[in-house]
Amino acid sequence: MANIIEVLTKYDGVARAKHIAAAGVSDFQLKTAMASGAVLRVAYGVYAVPGADPQLIAIRSLPAEPACVTAALLGGLWVLDAPQRTTRGNHAQPKLPGLRVPQVLRAAEATGCRHPKPALLART
Repeated sequence: MANIIEVLTKYDGVARAKHIAAAGVSDFQLKTAMASGAVLRVAYGVYAVPGADPQLIAIRSLPAEPACVTAALLGGLWVLDAPQRTTRGNHAQPKLPGLRVPQVLRAAEATGCRHPKPALLART
């Protein structure tokens, strides 16, 4: 059986229940870790270690993953202009009322987040 803290560490301290289960952590292990305070339930189906990054908790609580500049920041990379808003990949359909993919794409474009392939094609 997998150690739940090791699994959560691989996901930067925040993971969804399906990823925890896929890594081999049993429901009993998860409940035991929660009872001891080693793991917190931060949203429905989302678990984190105490002290996990609040921005990553917010992103993973949605059907989303960090993308572009936000992923670089969370990975410890330096960026020229940090975005005012969190960027997320447009592959995840938002399920929140009033939030549509075009709004997310405009937010990503406002931060200068672009797919690298069109940039390479423009140079040739």
